[in-house]
Amino acid sequence: MPPRKLKVTLTEIGQLDDVCPHCGQRLNKRPSRKTACPHCKQFIFVRTRPIDRQSVLVTEEQAKLLQNEWGSFPRARISPSLDKQEMEKCRERLAEKFGKSPPDMDVAWAYLNQETMHHAKQRDWGLYRNTRLSMAAILEDHQKPAEALKYYL
Repeated sequence: MPPRKLKVTLTEIGQLDDVCPHCGQRLNKRPSRKTACPHCKQFIFVRTRPIDRQSVLVTEEQAKLLQNEWGSFPRARISPSLDKQEMEKCRERLAEKFGKSPPDMDVAWAYLNQETMHHAKQRDWGLYRNTRLSMAAILEDHQKPAEALKYYL
């Protein structure tokens, strides 16, 4: 059985500024939860978007879209806030080593392996654990449950 391909499209939905997503009027104070706009009386929702973990002001429809994005977001994968420069360095090192462009899984694995070593050296065990869970999820996606179990444990 081939590995599952997850297609997650993340968008920059919502307002980062203190502006109503309905009418565009500036708000006196940024809401911290669902509230009605003082200008247009429409509800403003406060949500965190998965693409950059920013708190944004959204409409009800946009809140539903963000909820769907979070629902389709892989549960224990490489964070969207990963160091893209480091990933590219890993890709270049592997390409040089193998003489060809490496598959994305190999690049992700090399990056995560590098991260686990870094977190262990720093004794940052929470981040070490999270990285190992990401490695387990990659193995699980590639139909290697016995190997994944080792990382989950």
